[in-house]
Amino acid sequence: MRVWDKYVWTANYHNYFCSIHFPKEKELEISRKDLLSWPRQISNQDT
Repeated sequence: MRVWDKYVWTANYHNYFCSIHFPKEKELEISRKDLLSWPRQISNQDT
């Protein structure tokens, strides 16, 4: 759990940075839904 918290913090910081420096580029942000889900194996449907 502790490692996942670091990923979430990093993603939140990434979104904060993007919102300040690239406010019109919403596609750069990591979705909140992805932050709330636990890591899982990547499937073909994810591409």
